[in-house]
Amino acid sequence: MSTTSASSTANSGVNTSSVITSSAPTTSSSSTAASATTTSSIDVASIVSQLMTVENQPLNTLNSKISATQTLISDLGTMTSKVDALQQAVNAFESASTYSNPTASTSNSSIAAATATSNSLVGSTTTVSVQQLAQASNMLLHASSNSGTPPTYTDFTSAAAPTNINNGANPFNLTVGTGSSATTYSTADASRLITGTGANGAVTLNDLATWINNLGAGVQANIVQTSGSNAYVLQITSISTGSANAVSIAGNGISANTVESIQSAQDAQATINGISVVRSSNAISDVIPGLTINLTGQSTGGNTASITVAQGADTTNAAINTLITAYNGVISTYNTMTANANSTNSSGAANTNGDFANNPTMLSFMNDIKQMFAQGATDPTSLTISGVSAASDALSIDTTNGYIQVGSIQYAFSTIGKTNPTAGDFINWINSLGVGITANLSTNGIVLKNNSSNSNSPASIDLSGVTNNLKRNTTSLASMGMDLQLDGTIQFNTTEYESAVASGLAAKLSPGLKLGFTGVNSNLDAYLKTVLQTTTGILPGDIAVEQQSTTQMQKEASSLQEHLAQVQQNYINQYSALNALLYQLNSTSTALANSLLAVTNINAGK
Repeated sequence: MSTTSASSTANSGVNTSSVITSSAPTTSSSSTAASATTTSSIDVASIVSQLMTVENQPLNTLNSKISATQTLISDLGTMTSKVDALQQAVNAFESASTYSNPTASTSNSSIAAATATSNSLVGSTTTVSVQQLAQASNMLLHASSNSGTPPTYTDFTSAAAPTNINNGANPFNLTVGTGSSATTYSTADASRLITGTGANGAVTLNDLATWINNLGAGVQANIVQTSGSNAYVLQITSISTGSANAVSIAGNGISANTVESIQSAQDAQATINGISVVRSSNAISDVIPGLTINLTGQSTGGNTASITVAQGADTTNAAINTLITAYNGVISTYNTMTANANSTNSSGAANTNGDFANNPTMLSFMNDIKQMFAQGATDPTSLTISGVSAASDALSIDTTNGYIQVGSIQYAFSTIGKTNPTAGDFINWINSLGVGITANLSTNGIVLKNNSSNSNSPASIDLSGVTNNLKRNTTSLASMGMDLQLDGTIQFNTTEYESAVASGLAAKLSPGLKLGFTGVNSNLDAYLKTVLQTTTGILPGDIAVEQQSTTQMQKEASSLQEHLAQVQQNYINQYSALNALLYQLNSTSTALANSLLAVTNINAGK
């Protein structure tokens, strides 16, 4: 006889079963032998694994959200770097110094040369004659001797310095400068004691050189080998030129017989455009604005050098293309991040969903950048108040709250001193401010212009409280060789650019035009800075929000992980106990089967 029993356990949709099998007795000719075998098995690990697959679904979902948020943070970081590169390119494009790169040439390089900065006056000529060059102190310290020619030192690492200097009665003194401005450094100073490494602590020539070099006094000491392997002198040189840096030494045994002057310190003396100047350096940058004159030799026979400043190479191409590259980098990144799989790209191929395809509002600031960029470049240093044709015409301005703003400084219209000022009154008031702004009456109206000497960055002009129309000179992107494409990027138009260059593009850009300009504090550069601002900027703010969200989800994931670990252990404990119970039941079943077989055999008379 054969019997089979099956039991199953269901939990969370997972089915398990335990099978108990008993074998039927066998009979021989003389006796009936009976045996019963039982087997019981539950794959606890497999069951728990299947159960935890279900239990882990909330954690997996949370981890997916964390991963997606971290991707957004990475994308925002990428966009931040792109916008930062654009801001730097805009800043360079708008800087007047970008287009002002004059060069300086000399008629006689043996007398003087020069380098020009953006403040140099193009077309100017400077005449230079040199009476003497600036020099640095340079001397040699020989061994002491009574002979006319001081001998050299034979050993600089072990023999004591012949001056027998020390920290007490025989100090070594080094003085930098002359007169009341001189500074003396002495081995007798408690803070500048010299360490002797020779026999019995004697000071060697090497010790003296080390001491001088460690002073930080602008003096260099070098041990120089002269005529042979046992012939050395100590060279002491001032690092800087000019009498203010003259060097002298004194000490026991140091005299005119032991000190050889190779070169005495002296100031440069020159005549620049008829002005006699004395400087400690041969590089003179404080006489001609924007020009550093480098004296190279003494004039002889009345010879002079003429320094001419000319306009350098045209830099507009580099500035515009750098701007295009940076702008396209931002636009292309934006297009990729917001691409939708239901649309196609410029090539007609289906897009891949970008990370911001379902949340493009996080990058909505891009619309502002596009609009401001497309406005072109405006000259903020000048404007025209239209609707005025004569000095006697009245202006429509608010003399109580109105003002003109130059850079960051405001000048109130109330200081004009009249309730209803005429155009003439206004012009006179502007010209009296003394801030580099000039006002003139033209056929188009009152023209305001910043003629500040600071050509690197002339301040923007803005008006508040003026109801007359204000006009500014604006240069379009297309007229500079920048063509907007359908995908929002820009392509460089060589033909249009070359035409613009021929029409004086460099001169148009040189005042320092502003992209997207509508006011002193409203332009593309200013807007990009607010987007990038560390504490309040849009991009840093979005990154901070996503980082906070990630941190919170990571905490939740950690807590959930701990909970799931306990759930898993509970499953293991439950099914392990069930396995043990089934084993006991199988053992009892086997014993009962054997007892029944025995009774059967007895009844059969076996």
